[in-house]
Amino acid sequence: MRSLLALLSILGLYGSYQAGAEESALSKLKASADLRFRHEFTSKKGSGDTHGNHKERVRVSTALSGDVNERIFAKIQLGTADSASPTSNNSTFTSNSSKKGIYLDLAYVDWKFCDCDESQLKLTLGKQYNPYRLTWGSQILYDSDYTPEGATIYYDRDFFIHAGAYSIEDRTASSTTNPPDSSLMAGVAGYKGNLGAAKYMAAIGYHDFTNLKGQSALSSSFNGNSNSSSLYIHEYKIGDFQLVISHPIGDWSLEAFANGVQNFGTNKNNLGLSTGLIAKQKADLPWAGGYMYQVVGKDATLGAISDSDYANGNVGALGHMFSLSKGIAANTNVAIRWYHSKVDNDGAPYWTNKGLFDIEFKL
Repeated sequence: MRSLLALLSILGLYGSYQAGAEESALSKLKASADLRFRHEFTSKKGSGDTHGNHKERVRVSTALSGDVNERIFAKIQLGTADSASPTSNNSTFTSNSSKKGIYLDLAYVDWKFCDCDESQLKLTLGKQYNPYRLTWGSQILYDSDYTPEGATIYYDRDFFIHAGAYSIEDRTASSTTNPPDSSLMAGVAGYKGNLGAAKYMAAIGYHDFTNLKGQSALSSSFNGNSNSSSLYIHEYKIGDFQLVISHPIGDWSLEAFANGVQNFGTNKNNLGLSTGLIAKQKADLPWAGGYMYQVVGKDATLGAISDSDYANGNVGALGHMFSLSKGIAANTNVAIRWYHSKVDNDGAPYWTNKGLFDIEFKL
């Protein structure tokens, strides 16, 4: 609890408390947590076959959130991970039952500019949920676990705009070199509406990852992106469109989605598309299922932050994903996902399979 107060003090928010308001604000804090166990299977055929690798993994996250005052909301979330990867919160059961690492996953404030509808205009500061991944069936540009670090302005009505600036890599100067820092400047604009019983969302965006050409790999891996002498050879200035259409069918909702990308930092292998269907049941213990087809050029997106499960985390691939889930008790869910993908691998292609078998508990 003292750690939360210390963070709010650093942000300059705690000083706005009146002497008698501290106890009231703290009493409104909400705690949440989730626990997921996963069996993971991967195999590869071609260019170094593997007969299959099995892993047992766990994901744990816990969060505190609450209103600082009438206009400011804060949230802090910690989670497990094998390393400080930006695209995975899984920790593997291995190394003789060694202790597992805990990392900062979220630490942000939402600051409303007025006492009007909270969804209308606000500023988000810190390590936050991704404001640009609006097509939840697709992770072609950003992995679902990616939580950018910076500032975002939101205007959310039927017409909406999200725009912001974020830190990507803070490079240290030496006596002989002064490498530029890398950042992300991004924005998305779109519209949400109805067509009879159907709902739709359409948006276009631009994502400029600055100063990557000539630099070493982010997170120590190129994940299929073009490189020479272990340095990026292209910039990543990516435009995208997102489209979602959903329609109720009895107790079910059927959603079709498409997410296309183009990297304007190069004119080769710079296009990608993710499209599919998601069906969700409205019930106390619902079923859900989905299908996705994805094709992505090796420089269409930045491999270090795109989907870490599709094609084993590589761009320059095409393939399919099938999913099925079922609620089996209150706050308890089981799920299966299966990926079948072909990876270009610089002219030495191979096929890869990945199966994810989960049981998740929400507290």
